[in-house]
Amino acid sequence: NIIYSPYSTDDPNTLNEVELGIHTSETSTAGTADIKNIFATACQILRDRGVVSKAFPQHIVCELPFLPFKAYLRLPLIEQMDESEFNLEPLKTFERVLVILRANRNRAFATCNSAKPWRACGLMQFTDRWRGKRRPGTYSTVVRSFPEAQLMKSFPAGALDHINAAMAAILLHDLNLKGLFDRFGEKIVQDPVLLEYALAGCYNGGCGWTIMA
Repeated sequence: NIIYSPYSTDDPNTLNEVELGIHTSETSTAGTADIKNIFATACQILRDRGVVSKAFPQHIVCELPFLPFKAYLRLPLIEQMDESEFNLEPLKTFERVLVILRANRNRAFATCNSAKPWRACGLMQFTDRWRGKRRPGTYSTVVRSFPEAQLMKSFPAGALDHINAAMAAILLHDLNLKGLFDRFGEKIVQDPVLLEYALAGCYNGGCGWTIMA
């Protein structure tokens, strides 16, 4: 049996009552630590397996000097937040992701959003087929591009495993970085903030749309 803790918090409209919920400062802080541990473990595995960057092969894939570790940590927050909710309550919206992660640990976000072939799955919201087209999706593309990383070949199992999905996210960032580097050259890595924005856009919508923007 799978036990899942649904998100809950105190209702600010009931001033005289305190409803016990899982959204506390302790669970939010612990969720932040969980994300750090997931990506730290993912990076260590990639180091141990000697996975080098496609864009900058002189570096291990997660040790690029111009791409800070925090750029990876922000990805699951971006993927799991709703833009409209964020615009209304940014702090509560991103803390909600941390709280759900902490409360459910390895079971957090362990579903796909729909039964369609292009469904997005897991913490990192990977897909396995392009919409309406019979060609590999994002997850399969990463698996095939980095055989040395030894990612789980099964989808959605690989997308629902937090550490495996974090490894795949790091590798997808590197594939997208190569696409940006091929288009813009060295100047793409000279502004770390712009680079992170561009990579976030590539992660969510692909390099083509990001370059056009």
